[in-house]
Amino acid sequence: MAINYMKGEEVVWESYQGKNYRLFHLIKDLLMVLIITGLIYYMLNMVIPDSSLKITLVLLLIGVGYIIFEQVQLTLVRYVITNERVIIKRGWFNVKLTSISLINILDTKVEQKFTERLIKTGTVYLFTANDSQNSDDNFIQNVPKIANVDNPFERHTMIAEIIKDTKAKKR
Repeated sequence: MAINYMKGEEVVWESYQGKNYRLFHLIKDLLMVLIITGLIYYMLNMVIPDSSLKITLVLLLIGVGYIIFEQVQLTLVRYVITNERVIIKRGWFNVKLTSISLINILDTKVEQKFTERLIKTGTVYLFTANDSQNSDDNFIQNVPKIANVDNPFERHTMIAEIIKDTKAKKR
């Protein structure tokens, strides 16, 4: 499903969740599947040596299917910044599209946890007037965000400059 752009709207930046983030999850999932499959093969080989290889191969195929599913899930989140708005699209069957006009973004914030620093990813939060009215303790979870993006501080600077330029043009 394509994103419909408004008349005169130009795409400034477009991305999915970061390549580093997807690669990290691919390696983590591969290691997990290989270790679990190896342990199961070892245990089955002691109990039923004749069938252990066949059962292990089936489990390995299930693990590879899981890895493929997880990688596809990671590419189903799409971020687009145009000269007018920020668009966040999630999902394939159940699609959720968030569109925020650049002039409605009041502030931005970058968060990069220790593990995210290791793989050079992070999250850019986009605060609007609606977010300042939220009194919930965990309101940050409801704030629109560009999550797991490569080089989050560079993205933050780029977004801040686009917002500044857009607001200057609207005055």
